[in-house]
Amino acid sequence: MLKYNKYLKNIIKPYEYPLKEISEQDTVEDEIRVCTWNLDYALTLTMTSYFKAFKEYMDGCPMGYEKINSFEDWEKIIDEIIHGLEYYAKFGKNYKNTKKSAKASKKLRHSLYLISKYYESFWW
Repeated sequence: MLKYNKYLKNIIKPYEYPLKEISEQDTVEDEIRVCTWNLDYALTLTMTSYFKAFKEYMDGCPMGYEKINSFEDWEKIIDEIIHGLEYYAKFGKNYKNTKKSAKASKKLRHSLYLISKYYESFWW
């Protein structure tokens, strides 16, 4: 079950159903159903949390990429990923402001592109 943590406390929408607490009476199927109700949001929060922790703990950078020549370059890429994920979590389903929602989708696609491009390089 997706839990609140120090990386997510500033972006979680408190009314989001996937973050409801699972009671002791709930079955595994109940937990899966709750987490998949709004799966894009749940995955975005999960990835945001992991990339924030990754940035905090990473102590090296991958080599062999044209755009990565230093640890600072790698940090900027991780920041871009985090920013896009956070923006989508905050505004991706903003039904009152379709421009913000469209911008959030664009930022998310860029983050996902970076994740796929550097997928094998997320180590520390």
